[in-house]
Amino acid sequence: MGWITGAALGAAAGAGINRVLEQSRMRQALDPRLFSAVDPPLPVERWSVCEGLFAVGLPGGWRDLTNDELVQLATLVNGRVVFGIAVTTPDPRLGCSATSFSVVDSGPGSVPLGSEGALFVDVDALARARTEALPNFTSYGAPSRIALGGERAVVHHMHGVVPGEGYGVQGSIAGMQGELIVAHATSLYLGMFTSPSQTYESYLPHFWTMLGNWGWYSTVQ
Repeated sequence: MGWITGAALGAAAGAGINRVLEQSRMRQALDPRLFSAVDPPLPVERWSVCEGLFAVGLPGGWRDLTNDELVQLATLVNGRVVFGIAVTTPDPRLGCSATSFSVVDSGPGSVPLGSEGALFVDVDALARARTEALPNFTSYGAPSRIALGGERAVVHHMHGVVPGEGYGVQGSIAGMQGELIVAHATSLYLGMFTSPSQTYESYLPHFWTMLGNWGWYSTVQ
């Protein structure tokens, strides 16, 4: 009996130590100092407001997506698109606005209350999971932790190929996508910054400007 009691106490102590170590690991991974606010590299020309959710400060050269474009995008991503913009200057090779930024809302309850921090404990695993969900893309660099309007968020860059039909051309197009992953309240939001590979890096300052000028609606009204 004494041995059984001792073994049980030992197992309980081991489980307790493991919980303490796991809690310590989570605290370190979620340290607010790791999630820094973005310093916008470009001035803001105007604000685009997603009423009830957030507002984004935009640099020059961007327009809101039309209703038809939003419907087309929602069908493509099979989700609720709450925000969408595109560059005003057509891509000289494709003849259309080939660079865009959109945000999909996974809906209330997609992140259980109080568990949003668990998403960002292992950002490398989070980035791998997202890359695996897009078979035509591979990771491009390590994911970055940021603070988005005061919320923890991750930005992950990928490169691959996309169907040319959406751009009115045949075959595939080499493209890149910067993904924004953020939880707010009990919803998970996925931002997609996309551009052909040849122009992606030239528009990155625009992307970082948007992320650095982001406010959740409850704090900016």
